[in-house]
Amino acid sequence: MHCDMASRLIRKYGNRRLYDTAGKRYVNLDEIAQMIRDGSDVQVVDAKTGEDLTRAVLSQIIVEETRSENGGLPVEILRELVALSGKAKHDILDYYLGAALETYRK
Repeated sequence: MHCDMASRLIRKYGNRRLYDTAGKRYVNLDEIAQMIRDGSDVQVVDAKTGEDLTRAVLSQIIVEETRSENGGLPVEILRELVALSGKAKHDILDYYLGAALETYRK
């Protein structure tokens, strides 16, 4: 867990390009994933509308990582997440996932 997270604003353009405003350059999903692993607090917004796209981009990173051999979360956990997301309210799901991740970090 990183206490002093650097905030990074990424703008997503209509042509699907991602622009890191702090680094003043275009980046790809792998680079955004690395920023997060390095402790940056990344936010992705639509360059035209300002809509927050962070959740969608982070989900896309997870999906891309599952394409590699041995990548991503175990299938059993993914099945449970899908089942829970259809049944539980998001605040309950967020609480349990947050607790599980905190336990994992320790």
